[in-house]
Amino acid sequence: MRTHISRTVSNCFAVLRQIRSIRRSLTRPVLQSLVVSLVMPRLDYGNATLAGLPDNQLSRLQSVLNAAARLVFSTRKHEPVSPLLRDLHWLPVPQGIEFKLAVLELYNTLIILVYNNNICTYSAKYLVNRLNYLNFRIIV
Repeated sequence: MRTHISRTVSNCFAVLRQIRSIRRSLTRPVLQSLVVSLVMPRLDYGNATLAGLPDNQLSRLQSVLNAAARLVFSTRKHEPVSPLLRDLHWLPVPQGIEFKLAVLELYNTLIILVYNNNICTYSAKYLVNRLNYLNFRIIV
């Protein structure tokens, strides 16, 4: 797992350096879109498997998230990052892992209920379809 985290952090910082080099040519919404599309998927990939890891390993991923937020808002390294994450609606890494696990558990429960015909409401089927659309695919 340490290798996965090291490669992820390295790749994310490389992408952030490339984005930083063109930052002055971009508006903030475009910059945010670039960060969300190029960095966040790398951080989110397989993060459900990171549950239960020590804080020192998760802090490396959190440093990438902090650097991305600072890049979007063009702030300095020593300014607090929590308000930036809140403004961007980004969860810190440990809470993001917990959220993903909760969504996956909800999805599994809905799949079991819908396919066992215990509930057949439109809203449950809509939620399952919406979660499928968002790529939360789980085989039951």
